[in-house]
Amino acid sequence: MLQHFRELDFYVDAYQLALEVHALTLQFPGWERAELGGQMRRASKSIPAVIAEGWGRREYPKELKHFFAVAIGSGEEMQVHLDFCRDLGYLTEPAHAGYVERYRSVVRRLVAFSKRWER
Repeated sequence: MLQHFRELDFYVDAYQLALEVHALTLQFPGWERAELGGQMRRASKSIPAVIAEGWGRREYPKELKHFFAVAIGSGEEMQVHLDFCRDLGYLTEPAHAGYVERYRSVVRRLVAFSKRWER
């Protein structure tokens, strides 16, 4: 039985992605560090933070699902930001594909966990 949100594999991966995205955005040109970079840092960090918040409300399944739905939305948002990074030349195609696949994996596992939690 899981005792803590840090035991959730998708939390661990989302947290690691947030650290990597933070470092990535600090390499953007000055104006993009504030604009696109700021949006990416907020969206990427919101995923593990909202997972933790939802886990704290797990005794209320509807609330847990709500928080996980917000985290799923942020995971989808990150894929759009990564598309901008690739298309603006801040990220190579292979790096883009790797990040996108990792975010898709987090989202898939969040969806699956939310469905299992109902039962």
